[in-house]
Amino acid sequence: MLRKAFLFVILLLSWPIAGRAQWSLKNNLLYDAALTPNLGVETRFSQKWTGALNVGFSPFETGTNSTRRWRHLLVMPEARYWFCEAYSHHFLSANVVYSHYNASRLDLPIYGTKDFRYQGDLVGAGASYGYAVPIGKNKHWNIEFEIGADLCYAWYDKYNCEHCGGKIGPGHKWFVLPKAAVNLAWLIPNKSFNKNRAHACDEVEVPVVTPPVQPEPAPAPYEPVFAFVEDNTGKAGELQKNNPILAHISKYQPYDNTRILRKESSALYVFFPLDSAVLRRDFRDNADELDRIVDITRQVLADSISDVKKIQIIGMASIEGSTKHNCELGERRGQALKAYIQQYVPTPDEMYEVANGCEAWTEFRDQINDLRMLKSGKKVDALPGSPAAVSNAAITPEILAGIGEKELDDILDIIDAETDEARREQRIKQLNGGRTYQYLKQNVLADQRNSGYLRIYFDYVPDEAAKTINRATALMKENKFSEALPILETVKADARAWNALGVALYKAGQKEQALTYFRRAAAEGNQMAKKNLEGLKD
Repeated sequence: MLRKAFLFVILLLSWPIAGRAQWSLKNNLLYDAALTPNLGVETRFSQKWTGALNVGFSPFETGTNSTRRWRHLLVMPEARYWFCEAYSHHFLSANVVYSHYNASRLDLPIYGTKDFRYQGDLVGAGASYGYAVPIGKNKHWNIEFEIGADLCYAWYDKYNCEHCGGKIGPGHKWFVLPKAAVNLAWLIPNKSFNKNRAHACDEVEVPVVTPPVQPEPAPAPYEPVFAFVEDNTGKAGELQKNNPILAHISKYQPYDNTRILRKESSALYVFFPLDSAVLRRDFRDNADELDRIVDITRQVLADSISDVKKIQIIGMASIEGSTKHNCELGERRGQALKAYIQQYVPTPDEMYEVANGCEAWTEFRDQINDLRMLKSGKKVDALPGSPAAVSNAAITPEILAGIGEKELDDILDIIDAETDEARREQRIKQLNGGRTYQYLKQNVLADQRNSGYLRIYFDYVPDEAAKTINRATALMKENKFSEALPILETVKADARAWNALGVALYKAGQKEQALTYFRRAAAEGNQMAKKNLEGLKD
């Protein structure tokens, strides 16, 4: 046995020394627990590779009975690959092993040493997996956990168990030798070793760096707001927003009998009793409509900016009676409306255009066609507020039930086929024994007994001030405030210019003057000026 120990010392001394390499000494605590003192020497060849020589020697008896023993010498060279860095965290190892042994009275399933004594040698090779954890803050110590197995070949002499019992004979055997280790390792410091080492796989606490508090950036200077202004169209333009009867003279249309006036929403109507040209305020809605016509005409004429250019009146009669009589009636009705307006608003004759629509066949046909569509359940398109919309809304299911679809189709066919208006009326009167015509007199023809149509066309003085303000505003939209300022100065008497003038003055550095104009504009109700005053507060 002494010869074996001497061989171990020679092997240890012959281990290659790598100048500045990191060395460690380690002891397998589990091997110690099996009464086998052991020592390992390990050195680093590169960042991830180490090599080790592990030796265990057990000279002891394992019990009081001198025939029980587990004496052996084990030598195990080993190479390790570390996944991150040598001596830290996960590793795999490969090893070869040699052992000389003398064992008896031990219950080892490998040989059956319970009943015999074996003395011999074994060689083997294997692999294992392990994990190393640093101990302590200076990280000079590791504890390693390792598990693996070796494939071994043993040859031996077999003896009876008595002390120095007789030899039975030689033998050999292949087997797998499991292995486990809990190693306590000391990393020997040297010049290349940083005792405060931190490996690539260590979780290094990253200090939390609080960024310096940055001062909040100063708010951007307020940018005042401005916009284009609308033309001043005078009282006529103001009234036009709620009174479609008013239209600019550029929208004027001369009358012809192809226009379906009842479908237009931009006119006012007054009505006359049957076969009468007397304009009565108490007939239907005439009072409200006449007052409205007079009031609008009076306000527009009183305005210095806008002016009445033309009052268009179209007189009409229903299809009842002779064509000649009805044309005369339509003319007198138009003149009656003209005379009524002139009675309350003195206006020259040349301001009026009184057209005679005679018999309202175009309006009558459109009414019959609407009835036909309503009778068949179809929707009738009519502008809201137009006479057609009002008239159709008054048609009840009972009214629709009073006439058949065929009767309505027959009326439309007669109107479209017969060019002579007198014969056209006679043929309609003869339909269904006269019952169809009676229905029309009660439910349709009353809407044709009116002056037909009235519309007021106006004009206004061109708004040069608005053009000037908007020209300057367009320059300010291009950031040409210095060019806009003198232009706005020429219209500073117009309240619509005050907000834009305030913006131009502010951009020129004249803040006090700018605030003066903003206040004046805000007092006139300019919302942008109010916003600018709020934004420019000190």
